[in-house]
Amino acid sequence: MIPPTNILLGNKKGKEGGVMFKVDQTRFGGKDTLLERRGNCFQACVAMALQIPLEEAFDHTFIEDDQWFGEFNKWLAQYGLGCIFLETSEEKPATCSEFLGIHIAELRSDTLYNGILHAVVMRGGDLLYDPLPNAQEQGKCQGVYIFVPLEAYRLVRTASMK
Repeated sequence: MIPPTNILLGNKKGKEGGVMFKVDQTRFGGKDTLLERRGNCFQACVAMALQIPLEEAFDHTFIEDDQWFGEFNKWLAQYGLGCIFLETSEEKPATCSEFLGIHIAELRSDTLYNGILHAVVMRGGDLLYDPLPNAQEQGKCQGVYIFVPLEAYRLVRTASMK
């Protein structure tokens, strides 16, 4: 069973960001449906991770499969971020939960749309949120998308000035 989705992130006093708003996906079709009806779980996860409205989040639905990740990284640059994907496999098993920060896990469900990929938001060892309303299971981890700063030195300098 999935943990409750009404969890708070960070310190309740707001020191680490306080409460995050949840973003549900609004399209639910599988890969065999029309493009405009394909699921947008990844878009919802990006919106939640960055805390922006769904309509402003990157949507790869209409971008070629071999080009969307590059376009995603170009889009993320406006926030000073990039993204890396770490794939898991039988030979290189890794859990979706080793990274402590907020990230997106790519899962393959045996029951959801005949094994189609699905995205959820993770933090540390916990499922933070599944954008599929009333989800019953997530599936097996295929890899994780981790957001990285494009200029890490700026974060270090800012932190050391406090």
